[in-house]
Amino acid sequence: MYKGVSIFFLSVLLFTGCAKTNADYNSLRNDKQNVVKTFSTLSEKNIEDGKEITIELGVEDKEIIVLEKQRVFASKFNLPKISRPFSVDIVSSSSAGFFAPKILFLNKKDKILRTTQAKDLQFDRGFFKGTVFVNNGYRKIHSIIVTQDLKELTSKHKINYV
Repeated sequence: MYKGVSIFFLSVLLFTGCAKTNADYNSLRNDKQNVVKTFSTLSEKNIEDGKEITIELGVEDKEIIVLEKQRVFASKFNLPKISRPFSVDIVSSSSAGFFAPKILFLNKKDKILRTTQAKDLQFDRGFFKGTVFVNNGYRKIHSIIVTQDLKELTSKHKINYV
């Protein structure tokens, strides 16, 4: 490390799939008994620097928000105080389109400052993966919301196996 320079590095966000079918999953997501939340009413979890986080949308993380007029699972994380640009490593361990990740970077007032969609990541062997670098406006980022990329719900990807 350079003398006097510290870098905040946010570890890996892992997205895991579930054994449900697309129809079962959509039924769970659209169940009217699930209360729809807003960005500000989502349960907040804290992120520790350098820790890996596993997000299981629809399994462990069952809170619902509305994006683009559709109900989607979402999970909210508060970032520690950020003093330098940072990166977020993302890996989706499901080949199913409904688990394509979307990351919303929010300010203190829960306004979206930046969005990373699944198309911004690499799709390889049934996984979405990539690193998102946050260099501009990082001081304003207070939290992130991990949700589903609706544009990927019906997308077909060629999956190569070795």
